[in-house]
Amino acid sequence: MRGASRPSHEICSPFLTRLNLILDDRGGLLVGEFDALPFFPKRLFIQWGASAGTKRGHHAHLSCWQILFPVSGSVKVDLEFCGGKESLLLNEKSAGLVLPPLVWATQTLSSEASKLLVLASESFDENDYIRDKVKFDGIIKSHLF
Repeated sequence: MRGASRPSHEICSPFLTRLNLILDDRGGLLVGEFDALPFFPKRLFIQWGASAGTKRGHHAHLSCWQILFPVSGSVKVDLEFCGGKESLLLNEKSAGLVLPPLVWATQTLSSEASKLLVLASESFDENDYIRDKVKFDGIIKSHLF
């Protein structure tokens, strides 16, 4: 059966989501409600301290969703997904990039001061990672035909 080994989710494209940004004379406050996100986060991590131009990611997930928020500085994100290829510059603290499963993503930090907060829908599971680009391309091709 051709579709038996496919993940149970639909393939979809990355998209931006926004948090509420409140600025006043006391500084800034970034507010988000978990029930307004496309998934309830089970894990978070922050990337920081890398030299300008350092690339992270280079993988996709089978079932895990992620949202990438640029906490400081900017991060270029190169994406490949069933709808094509796209590059985005994340530099607005209130805008997060939602990565559904089966989106190949590579992040490039713009400076050592860049910090990227990532919310994930699942706990860490190495079996959920697709780290081989050829394997990823094959999975995407099988979903398109």
